[in-house]
This record gives sequence, structure tokens and C-alpha cells, in this order.
Amino acid sequence: MTIARTLNKTFLLAVVLAAALMVPALADQIGQGLSSPLSAVVLAGQTSAGFADGPGPLAQFASITALDVGPQGWLYVADAGNRRIRVVDEAGVVTTLAGTGDDTQRDGRALEAAFHDLRLLSVDGLGNCYVLDGDQLRRVGADGLVTTLETIAIPSG
Repeated sequence: MTIARTLNKTFLLAVVLAAALMVPALADQIGQGLSSPLSAVVLAGQTSAGFADGPGPLAQFASITALDVGPQGWLYVADAGNRRIRVVDEAGVVTTLAGTGDDTQRDGRALEAAFHDLRLLSVDGLGNCYVLDGDQLRRVGADGLVTTLETIAIPSG
């Protein structure tokens, strides 16, 4: 069973899941506003910030800025605090998809590439992950390569 199926494929529950990754109590607060009961289950992460891949309760995130569910049902996470793209599989195991943690922008093989300011993330039906890294639109390809596609003009103010 995939994460998406377990969570009834609703965006709101994906948001609750994202909250549960970092602060389980926040997920409960979000759930209180729903018309039907919702119990938040911490799939992965701890309440303290840090970096660790591995089984759900042992994994750590620093600052989640975006998430999406990919075609295989995995949760893709923009972990801006660790400057990495992370993946949570259906068993709750967290792995780094791309990024070294270096504070720069560098294309290349996924685990040699670097991100500076992860903001948005979206996964297409082929498993390609698109991220807004500062003003750069970048792609983490299903082929394992990170490439910069375009510079985006972001208005100030």
C-alpha cells in the first residue's frame, strides 16, 4: 500500500502528514478543523531538527518547505534546512534523493548536486522532481541527474 492510498489521496491529508513529519501536535491541531475525525500518524521524523536518513522514527528533517506525492506513492520532501530533496517511501523509510547539503547551486549527479534555497517542489507522472531553488527552476530527473532548466524572475516586495 502506498502513502497516497493510505492517506485517501487528499491534499489536506498530505499537508497534515507534512506537519506530522516535524511536529505531531501541529497535525492534531490541523485535524481538529475537519468535519470528520482525523488521527495523525507520524510517518517519519522527530520533533527536533537535524539530518538523518533511515527508518521513520530515526529520520530527521530541518525545515520542510514543500512536498508532493510521486507516481509510485512516495512522499517527496524539500528539506530546505538540510538543502536536500528527500523521499519517504511507503514503509516510512527516508532517503536522500538529491543534494549534498552544501550551500550553493550545483548541477550533476543527484547525490553530488547542491541546492541553496529550496522553495517549491512538484513531481510529474514520470517521477521527475521539479524544484524552485532560489530563482532557479531545477529538475531532479528520474535518470538521477540534476539540471537547471531556467532562471525565474521573482518580483521583489
